[in-house]
This record gives sequence, C-alpha cells and structure tokens, in this order.
Amino acid sequence: MRYSKHNTTNLHHAEAWSGGIKDMPDVYLAELICDVKSRSEEFGTSLLDYIDNIGMKRWNITENDDIYKKMMIFINLLCEKPFEEIK
Repeated sequence: MRYSKHNTTNLHHAEAWSGGIKDMPDVYLAELICDVKSRSEEFGTSLLDYIDNIGMKRWNITENDDIYKKMMIFINLLCEKPFEEIK
C-alpha cells in the first residue's frame, strides 16, 4: 500500500514511524485518535467502527496489544458516553 507524503511525514500518522503505530509516543497516538475522530464526524461515520474494521488491519494490531488498550483510553476520554439506565 502506498501512503501519501502527508502520512509519512506527519508524526500523528503510524506510517511516519519505522515500527508503525507501536512505536508512536502517547502524544502522537492521542493526536491520531483526535484526527480519526474529527474525520469520522466530518463524514458521519463511527470512530470505533473505523478502529475495529479498518485501523486494526491497517496497523496490524489486535485488541490484546498494549497500543490498542492505550488507544481505547484516549477514545474513552474523547468520546461522550451514552446515558445508563438508573435502576
């Protein structure tokens, strides 16, 4: 897969790191999540669907990887939670 110059030179893209997303410092990982979230809002799509259906394959990660767990921390900080029923 060929990546644009933007993706390979901007540190909030996994393609800018020799080891991919697993080499990204937390600050750039957080920026990546913000970037993907803003794109999902722009196109009316789901951030979580992108991560689970496209991102995990693109970045060669699984739910068991530490980087995925870090991503979920940033996603949970960024995204509103649905209301829970009071019992």
